[in-house]
Amino acid sequence: MTGRTTGRTTLLATAELLGWWTALAVLWLVFISAVDTLELTVGAAVAGLGAP
Repeated sequence: MTGRTTGRTTLLATAELLGWWTALAVLWLVFISAVDTLELTVGAAVAGLGAP
């Protein structure tokens, strides 16, 4: 193993990150009572931090 990442590895890692981000963002939207710009911004940021 040379320690280099391939294009496929990068693509899979990106897909996993986006999948987790989407799931966490949807969960955030389910639990909030009012959807406004601030809630969407905070939810997107928190989902980004929570995605592995």
